[in-house]
Amino acid sequence: MRRISLLYATVVVVALGSQPSRAEPPRPPFCPPPIVPFPCPTPSLTPTPTTPSTTPSGETAPSTAPTTEPPSTAEAAQAPETGLAAGPSAVANMLGEVLGIPPLAFAPPGALSGNLLANAKGGVLAPAVRGIKISDNESPAPQDRAYLGFNYYDNVNGAVNARLGTAIDRLQVYRETFGVEKTFLDRDVSIGMRLPVNSLNVSGFSPDVGGTTTDVGDLSIILKGVLCRNSHTGSLLSAGLLLTVPTGPDSFANTPLFTGLHATLLQPYLGYLYRSDRFYLHGFTSMDIPTDSRDVTFLFNDVGVGYYLYRSNDQGDKCLTAVIPTFEVHITTPLDHRGVFRSNDVLGSADVVDLTMGVTLELNRRSTLALAVVTPITGPKPFDVEALVQFNYRFGGRMGFANILSR
Repeated sequence: MRRISLLYATVVVVALGSQPSRAEPPRPPFCPPPIVPFPCPTPSLTPTPTTPSTTPSGETAPSTAPTTEPPSTAEAAQAPETGLAAGPSAVANMLGEVLGIPPLAFAPPGALSGNLLANAKGGVLAPAVRGIKISDNESPAPQDRAYLGFNYYDNVNGAVNARLGTAIDRLQVYRETFGVEKTFLDRDVSIGMRLPVNSLNVSGFSPDVGGTTTDVGDLSIILKGVLCRNSHTGSLLSAGLLLTVPTGPDSFANTPLFTGLHATLLQPYLGYLYRSDRFYLHGFTSMDIPTDSRDVTFLFNDVGVGYYLYRSNDQGDKCLTAVIPTFEVHITTPLDHRGVFRSNDVLGSADVVDLTMGVTLELNRRSTLALAVVTPITGPKPFDVEALVQFNYRFGGRMGFANILSR
């Protein structure tokens, strides 16, 4: 019996001695002595790459390396808003085309006292002093900006002067416009003001007709508000009022050659903007209502399309960050005093359709420079050709087209 017990004890000792010892996982040198028998957690935030193992069947086993989770919504909201990738891109302003004396007005010879052209054969040109259109260097979206515009009109009403046999050989108009716009109520409302400086150069067949005059035009105040907006695409619908008050002289550029009506103008309008990736469509529908019933009431329909031919996603200090070719159609419809060459209507006006072709350059995500040419396609033409240059400087916390419409 003693031999059996001794043999049993010997077998147990040999079995226990043959079991492999469990080695403790290695610890980093900076790990303090463990209190419990578990390895010290690695403080590194960078996941250690692992080599995929293969199963006995030869298939690659899935990696057990930790994956990086996408940032939360709160973290994304704290990211800096820079570049076109920060939000839905805005669009360039409409370029416009309007001349400050759009009505083509006629009267019998001698009807306008004091007018140097009263001895014309068929009638005289008596342009009323008008304001601007809401489509001139404006966007349906409220903005924080200061801007400067220059317009040149060549051979103004040349077709009319030739038909009437007036003493005028050529009319040229130069206009510089200074303006500012400021937003309120989370960029849903804005108020703006602009003031033009008009110059009129007249060359005539007679010595008493000719010269250049310059004067400050009428002050315009623009109220704008967003009615509805798609925060994902930047599309929106807006409305507002453009008010032009007669702060300037009673004749365009204070020239002694013409006399005309000069009243306060009310221009209520609807604006719209539709965006789809690089393409956008925008425009205005407005009505220009004078407070003087003798003047002409106009309906304006303006629509434009643009395309981001180039836009930079580089977040560095790049000078040229967007190139946007644009094409616009502007339709002016007189709602009264319709028709030209009418001796019984001193303010008879024609329907006018103008085409605007240009390009807008975004500079350093804060400024824009627009260049365009305007051509009338209906007669009698209000001018032969127009050239315009517009510079906009956007101020505020958000810069560039990419952040103007971000919500």
